[in-house]
Amino acid sequence: ATAEATAEATVEALATRKPRRTPTPTPTTQAAERTPEAASTQEIAPTQEILRTQEVLRLPFDVGGIVISFDQPDLMHSAGMTWVAIPLRWNEGDSVSSARRSIEVAHARGFSILLQISGDPADLRQNSASYDRRFAAYLGEVAAFAPDAIQVWEAMNVPETWAQGLIGPTAYAQMLSAAFQAIKNANPAVLVVSGGLAQTDAFNGCSSSGCDDLSYLRGMATAGVGQYADCIGINYTLGTTAPTATTADPRGDQFLYYYSAVVSTYAGIFPDKPLCFTKLGYFVPQGDTPPAGYEWAAQTTPADQAEWLAQAVELARQAGRIRLLIVDNVDARDELQSSYAIVHNSKCPACMALANVLPH
Repeated sequence: ATAEATAEATVEALATRKPRRTPTPTPTTQAAERTPEAASTQEIAPTQEILRTQEVLRLPFDVGGIVISFDQPDLMHSAGMTWVAIPLRWNEGDSVSSARRSIEVAHARGFSILLQISGDPADLRQNSASYDRRFAAYLGEVAAFAPDAIQVWEAMNVPETWAQGLIGPTAYAQMLSAAFQAIKNANPAVLVVSGGLAQTDAFNGCSSSGCDDLSYLRGMATAGVGQYADCIGINYTLGTTAPTATTADPRGDQFLYYYSAVVSTYAGIFPDKPLCFTKLGYFVPQGDTPPAGYEWAAQTTPADQAEWLAQAVELARQAGRIRLLIVDNVDARDELQSSYAIVHNSKCPACMALANVLPH
């Protein structure tokens, strides 16, 4: 099934439920986003950076979740989630019907909605300048139906999700500039969020074939991405320690493994911009042995997941720099994504933990 068809089915499932404050997402995470990371000499940014930048902004703060089936809206509501996030893939010729329906249903249920929209890397590679214009025009059409936020692309730094040979922060800045203008011309109230990066240091820097997230992030700042985004998107899905930890990950002390270091790094590189976690989750193996490539998460338990998500939300709320935190994910069922899901068999320990730190 296409991503658009999946989104339609997801929205229809929500539409059949009783009106409540309910969510609306569906994750389309590429495998490259969650692969074992190569050794790195990157050091953790000092925790003091978070404290130093806490008062730069004092933003409203909201929490939501990526949802596949809409089977558990009551649990999400009880957790205090008020946003839904739907990843969509735009293919040439697609209409805005899926996006429009998603927006209408989410709003009818009292939820704000983030649409995470990417396109086709193969089409992008054929003529990037022309593609940027067409993609931006589509996003403008979507913005006219008043979603609360649009994230422009996802994992732009790896070849699985961007045109290989054209990877680079300048190319993304050009796309984001066109998208920002089209979205704001159609509806200035829509929050524009930059794409979340695949967490990796496997490329030893940055080239047109792929980039480490830190190198790419610095390049985004140099390329002026801050001018074309209301919020800087962040992915954090590699954690194996509590959000307050700065050491003890079995893979090493690279910044990308630690919540506090990730926040410090983004806040330091974009000191004047709000930050948005558009994908934050903890991998919990569903069997006795983690799948290949996820051995680093072997010791993470559902109790850890619940406790750490609640801690991350509380830290994000207190920081004042973070506008939005989207949990990855609520109820995915495929082999890998289900290990990030917080709902299993209609039970959600993380929902109870979140309810303790979120207002209702």
